[in-house]
Amino acid sequence: MKNDASIKQETSADTPVLYVGIDVSKDTLAIDAGEHYAGTIANTRGAIRRVVGQIRRHAGRGATLRFALEETGPYSLPLQVLLDALGQQCCVLNPARVRHYALAMGVASKSDPIDARVIRLFAEDNRSEPTPLPSKTLQELRELVRARALLVKVRGMVSNLLAVCQNALCRGVRYDGDGRHPRHVGGAAVEIGAVSVPRLFADATVFAGMEVGAAFGVESPLG
Repeated sequence: MKNDASIKQETSADTPVLYVGIDVSKDTLAIDAGEHYAGTIANTRGAIRRVVGQIRRHAGRGATLRFALEETGPYSLPLQVLLDALGQQCCVLNPARVRHYALAMGVASKSDPIDARVIRLFAEDNRSEPTPLPSKTLQELRELVRARALLVKVRGMVSNLLAVCQNALCRGVRYDGDGRHPRHVGGAAVEIGAVSVPRLFADATVFAGMEVGAAFGVESPLG
């Protein structure tokens, strides 16, 4: 297997720049390099390395590749780090500016997803410059801030659920022998579908845990 140095590029002020738009998601990357490449690949190191080499060969050694992607936090930063390790330039773009560009150019509506082609056109028209890779300390700080924001969100979900459960119990809800079907007690009629308060709380707690795990790349044991 070739090492990463084999696709690193040498650049100079006179070297023409070829912008490559990337639409980033957790599992896949949609890539648009104009006439040189357009397609979707797996979001893995091997697939990224292969497509960089493919675009490099098609564009020729006289061009500088400059990859452009929107800032998406958990998915854009690892890709930026990998492209840097592969010796490639990377522009991390403000998603709001890209969307405003797409609306102004009439290539997308407010509800349309921004695709790799739009990202490439934005970078080309704005002659976007490479974004410096954040320091390791800054990367870790961003991860901590993101983790805190996520935990605050989950805490809000659990707090709301506790309020629902408390309200139901205070109104005198009791359940039949199977613990699933509410019945009337003291004249209070409360329906929470066909699921008991304990079951509802347990399910929501599992969901909250899955959301935290997904945000940090931990696969759910439930599949």
